[in-house]
Amino acid sequence: MAIHKIGGIILSDRKFLAVTKKESDFLITPGGKIEIGETPRQCLERELKEELNVKLVFMKPLATFKDKMQDEKEDLILETYFAEIDGEPTPNSEIEQLFWINSNFKHPKVKFSKLTKNYIVPKLLEMKLID
Repeated sequence: MAIHKIGGIILSDRKFLAVTKKESDFLITPGGKIEIGETPRQCLERELKEELNVKLVFMKPLATFKDKMQDEKEDLILETYFAEIDGEPTPNSEIEQLFWINSNFKHPKVKFSKLTKNYIVPKLLEMKLID
């Protein structure tokens, strides 16, 4: 059984916003699990408000990616959307830190999740949206 999540791709100055959750050192997109009866927009609106204290203004589909979770036990389906937001993102709820990153991002304590490294960064580079 796969876990289905919605991820927001927020861009600024040729970088995209990635977050780490508390007790995790993996960079992921903001977003989360879609709840029963929820549309992707409702999910992303809820998650961005909870995690970053921002309002979703506009969203546009990017791509859907599938891979194993970091623990290799379950599949993860990540439906990604470009997200335009209102407000300054600040870590909230289960979010520990946020980073504006590009393909050259290096940090001694955090690393790209598999989906971020293998799918999101290459896709954004291919589209010439990040450096």
